[in-house]
This record gives sequence, structure tokens and C-alpha cells, in this order.
Amino acid sequence: MTEDSALEIWKQAVELFDDTLKQSASTCTSVAILAPNRLAVHYAAEYTFDKERCERPECLQRIESALTKVAGRPLKVAFEILPGEAPKRRPQQMSKRQKLHEVQKDPLVKEAIELFDGEPIDVISPNEKKI
Repeated sequence: MTEDSALEIWKQAVELFDDTLKQSASTCTSVAILAPNRLAVHYAAEYTFDKERCERPECLQRIESALTKVAGRPLKVAFEILPGEAPKRRPQQMSKRQKLHEVQKDPLVKEAIELFDGEPIDVISPNEKKI
């Protein structure tokens, strides 16, 4: 088996699935020969969830069965995360209530609340347009 044939066997095995396992298995970055009859399937750090799904015992069994079917001999698989940057998390959006709570901490807003005996009912960012 060569690196190219290992990748081709992987791709053919993945095509046998028709569910979320297919999606998770297809996000791998590369496939390498780890040892005779053993493949290493690599994932980028942002696909950790997909890697972990493939490692679940029921999914791993399905993957190894598909690989055996395609290769014509038993193949085992190991999943690895490639070294690199950790996935960047998207900043969480603040809810309207959280924005109102934050704005009330501002000294100028506090003073306006006291002066006009009011309370903020909406927060509009400078780059937001309200019509």
C-alpha cells in the first residue's frame, strides 16, 4: 500500500456512508500509513469535533468495516490532530439585556439616568443604523 492508495481507500470507504459520519470522515486533511494494515487519519485543529465523532466506538467500527470492505483486508485506523493553531472561537454576541446592563455601568449613562430619572431601553452601536 502507498500513501496515494491509502488515501484512495479512505475516500472510497467514506463514500459508503450516507449520514453525518460521512461528513465527519471527509473533513480529514490527510491519510498516511502508520504501520502495516494501519492508517493514520489526520485532522486540522478546527475539525476536532469530527475527529472525536469518528473515534466513537460505533463509528470506528463502521469505518474499519468499510475500510476492510474496500481494501479487501482488515485495516485499523488511528485519528490524529495535526499540530497547529487552536481553532479560533467566534466572539459571543451579547443579548440586548446584557448590552443594557453593560451600558448602565458607564459613568456618563449613570449620570444621565439620575439626572433624567430614566432607564436605558435600547443600545445602538455607532456602526448600527436604526430606522
